[in-house]
Amino acid sequence: HTPASFEIAARGLIEAARVTGAELELAMVEVAGMAAARAALTPEDAAALDAKVASELRLQSFEGVGAARLGDERYALVRARGLDPKDMARRLATAFAVQTTADLQVEAHTVALDANGDVARALRAMRNALQDFADEGLSDVAPASLAEAMNRSVRRTLARAGELGVAISQRRFQLAFQPVVDLKSATAHHHEVLVRFDAGESPFALIQMAEQFDLIEELDHAIVEQTVSRLKATKDKALRLAVNVSGRTITSEAFVHHVTDLVKASPEVRGRLIFEVTESSAIDDLQRANRHIQILRNQLGSLVCLDDFGAGSASLAYLQQLTLDIVKIDGRYVRDLAAGGRDAAMVRHIVQLCTELKVRTVAEMVETIDIEEVVRKVGVDFAQGSLYGRPTEKPEPPAAAR
Repeated sequence: HTPASFEIAARGLIEAARVTGAELELAMVEVAGMAAARAALTPEDAAALDAKVASELRLQSFEGVGAARLGDERYALVRARGLDPKDMARRLATAFAVQTTADLQVEAHTVALDANGDVARALRAMRNALQDFADEGLSDVAPASLAEAMNRSVRRTLARAGELGVAISQRRFQLAFQPVVDLKSATAHHHEVLVRFDAGESPFALIQMAEQFDLIEELDHAIVEQTVSRLKATKDKALRLAVNVSGRTITSEAFVHHVTDLVKASPEVRGRLIFEVTESSAIDDLQRANRHIQILRNQLGSLVCLDDFGAGSASLAYLQQLTLDIVKIDGRYVRDLAAGGRDAAMVRHIVQLCTELKVRTVAEMVETIDIEEVVRKVGVDFAQGSLYGRPTEKPEPPAAAR
């Protein structure tokens, strides 16, 4: 199983257990040395070892449902409650020894699954427990129950949110820049500003957390401030930079006042700051959002772009009710364009709609010359992707695509 399909299977077992009265538990199994053992084998023998692991875990699981592989050495399964996890670990170690001579150390920990409570809550708790296990492995203080696992996850998430708030307030993040290319001139029209946090954490995950804990407006403020400083400091006065703004932030009067004051105090920045409104958070007041967008366009000379068009269910409503300059087509429609089919038809119709509305278009995830040729033929104005350059510490000219 993948983690997602394992969760579906676990849901079915828990719901069935409510009827049958079966008592279940979640088992987390760590096989230290498995990654090294697999790497030392031929591809055929490594595949045979993986098949042996899957087979043995399936035998240990309830009704043979099987297990989820959470990493090179970590697995999870649902099994009947009450069996000694140490005995299961010994059985697995003995079975694996048939397939490899490597010294594999098998450990297992179990937590009870409550079939009589809220199934959705039990699955959320299980998801948190498995994420902790995938990230950290087994420890001497493994949770005694899924409720404890849930509480730990909540406490850790709150702590990380606090750390994120401090990082934002202290500006402990870096900016990266990726060119957006004018397909007619093959030069950079502007660069998108991307945020990078310390310790290699996923920007996407941290931005989601900022949305969840109402830190996103503060983050958007901070990124705009840093971007304006970069525009003021650069010798290239033709440089234009695009910052991402949450759908929640664009409805904030405080944000618009802050940005307006910032740009008016730095007239050399006027017309060089572009705003990309993201759909990471739904816009709950389109009239107010449009009013603020027009302030940015008319008072600051800024272009405003709708990001990831087609990714959310509200995209058409946004395009209908917001007066915009640019629409960025979601990369999922662009990535496989060279193969034709439904994605090509979608992009063609989006471009046609935007052309009639006098809105220019950007295709993101343009990674090959073939995809570039397709988006050019359907009339896309700008392109962004690894074909022209990956994000860099300072704005760089686009790589030659041809």
